[in-house]
Amino acid sequence: MAFLEFIKPGWRKSAFVLIPVVIGIALFLSMSLLKRAPRQKAVATKSTVVRVMTITPMKLVPRAYGYGNAAPIRVWKAIAQVSGKIIYTHNDLQKGKRVNQGTTLLRIDPSEFNITISQLKTKIESYRIQLKELEVQKNNNQELLKIQKQTLKIKQKDLDRQKKLFSQKMIAAKEYETQLQALIAQQAQVQSIQNSLNLMPHQRGQLQAQVKQAQGDLSNAR
Repeated sequence: MAFLEFIKPGWRKSAFVLIPVVIGIALFLSMSLLKRAPRQKAVATKSTVVRVMTITPMKLVPRAYGYGNAAPIRVWKAIAQVSGKIIYTHNDLQKGKRVNQGTTLLRIDPSEFNITISQLKTKIESYRIQLKELEVQKNNNQELLKIQKQTLKIKQKDLDRQKKLFSQKMIAAKEYETQLQALIAQQAQVQSIQNSLNLMPHQRGQLQAQVKQAQGDLSNAR
């Protein structure tokens, strides 16, 4: 307080305020410098005890135990669509057994089906040969029909000449009748060839239908 007496009266009030502030700052700085950092405790790592076992893979058969009547969720009933002798049966084809998808359960003796397949192949080949023969016959009949029609024209001219001579009584009636019968026979022959040609499309259609049916039978047999 003696120190304050030497200060001018105008500055005394300011000094009363500044001196405590300066003292407080000095104390705060000294405490900060002298303060020690907190000690850190070492954290101990806990180790987990593990027991290792070697396991050998093995197949397990699931079993269920209970009381009362048990029934499967789904039941599959097969109806045979083919006939034949069973030559192979899977060992697990039994009630309660399980099999993998795609497993062959039954095998039918294929000898009967192989014979049927061979017969159907022969039948199809026979139908195809008949179709080829029918086409050859058609071409031959068309050529033959042209020749027979030309022959018919010639006989028609001969008949017209014989008719004229008969009307003039230059030939006997028997000669005219003979020429007339020859013309009628030739007309019948031309008509027969034409009828054969007319039936060929129907015959071809029947053979093609038989080939198609035999091919379907062959597919089923396979």
